[in-house]
Amino acid sequence: MTKRIITGASIVVATVAILIFANTAVFPLAWALLSAIAVYELYRALSMLDKRFQFISALCYASIMPIVCYYLKDARKGIEAIAIATMVYLLWQALYAVMFHSETPTAEMTTTSWCTLYITIAFSALSLIYTIDPAHGIVMLLPVFLGTWATDTCALFSGMLFGKHKLAPELSPKKTIEGSIGGVVGCIAVFVLYGLIAGHLTDLTPHYPALAISGLLVSVLSQVGDLFMSKIKREHTIKDFGTLFPGHGGVLDRYDSMLTIAPMHLLLCLMTGEFSLFA
Repeated sequence: MTKRIITGASIVVATVAILIFANTAVFPLAWALLSAIAVYELYRALSMLDKRFQFISALCYASIMPIVCYYLKDARKGIEAIAIATMVYLLWQALYAVMFHSETPTAEMTTTSWCTLYITIAFSALSLIYTIDPAHGIVMLLPVFLGTWATDTCALFSGMLFGKHKLAPELSPKKTIEGSIGGVVGCIAVFVLYGLIAGHLTDLTPHYPALAISGLLVSVLSQVGDLFMSKIKREHTIKDFGTLFPGHGGVLDRYDSMLTIAPMHLLLCLMTGEFSLFA
């Protein structure tokens, strides 16, 4: 537990450092690196590192898009770039599957391609969220990480104190319904508190109903992302995707919740035409 807490604190510090350097190349390069590592962990978990052409194309796609999205400086153009790159990547995967059909099962190709998109779009979304309004970029990005941390922490302690009924025992035996509810409640409270603090420190006006609803959605999606990655690990009989973070596993183990939160948060911001949690 001590190792897990120390590593968790280190991850928080590192994430804050990345956000501090949001106006420099450190920001997109950090997401690109994590995206690439996540794809590597995925291919290793699926025992597909020997499929070099598939792996290299996935690695290029995953590492380039967060950088491209950041330097376009326009979220909508970034989404267009992702759409174009995604089509190229998928067409390449289809071509590879046809050319080497005897060694490329359809189920295998579909799994790796879909998961690569899932990973890449999420880390690219972090760059895109910041570009929507650079003046308030950090304020816009923080809910993605606050939602993950608040849900994980509150769910953990709620489960330890009140947990009796299993949430999804086949996927994650330790998770409970009580812990899940505690994670949701805690996330909503953190979002409302965040709005209060941000309202005092910036020129933005918090929209508390939107903050509460966003906290609810983020927490639910955070837990879905966590359970989805647990499903992959169960199906391939592995404990963790990697060892980069002692006590936490790899990038996919630590950022599994963020993979579902970031794209949703990006779409919410774009659909409202402004930062959805503030006026």
